[in-house]
Amino acid sequence: MPFVRDIDVNWRNQREVQRAPHVPSTGELAAREERRLARRAEIKLEIAKAQLADRRRVELKEAIEVINRKKETLANEHMLATAPIQHELSTIEAQQIAAITSRQSPVDRSLDERRKTLLKDVEGLNRDLEVAIEVEDRLLAKLWQDHYEAAKLCGTSGFQIELVHLARPDLKIISQVAESAVRWAGHRMNSAKERAGKFGGSDFAEAEIRAAESEVERCTEVAAKALQEILDE
Repeated sequence: MPFVRDIDVNWRNQREVQRAPHVPSTGELAAREERRLARRAEIKLEIAKAQLADRRRVELKEAIEVINRKKETLANEHMLATAPIQHELSTIEAQQIAAITSRQSPVDRSLDERRKTLLKDVEGLNRDLEVAIEVEDRLLAKLWQDHYEAAKLCGTSGFQIELVHLARPDLKIISQVAESAVRWAGHRMNSAKERAGKFGGSDFAEAEIRAAESEVERCTEVAAKALQEILDE
């Protein structure tokens, strides 16, 4: 039955066409590469903004510490300024108590007047301190708000992960191989330390551990360079 065979052949040909993977054209590949590079440029811009925000955060934290130290200085200066006054007030109080207990007469009113003057002096100094602290607290509130806003922009790990995802395939392979080497070197180092713990720290075991540690350092350096090459692409 030729008609049926023709239908069967056509159906099989259609299935083969459907199964065949799509091979992107040169134009499609170029467009993909352009989009990849454009997105990487956007991410690098965001990373630069985050790094700038981090520097700003550090500067704000330093400014906050300066103001906190200034507040401590103001409090210490206030204590030094009021200490002689408080001492004199204590002396006057002791004299007045002594006069009352001895029923001294007439009462020395000059002590009352002096006490009032000293209390006004303390009140003035307290008010000056409160005003100065209030000014610094307003500055602190603004700095902490700016610090909070800057801190929200500081994270770069997510951007770096996306940069790795968008890296050239050859760079990703190099980075993955380097990371795998770091993991295996770490396993060998841990195994060497476990053997040394079980069988004693012989010279051979110590040499094995040092060699493993050196390998970890070397592999870590290679992995770091591979990652940096991805970030710099």
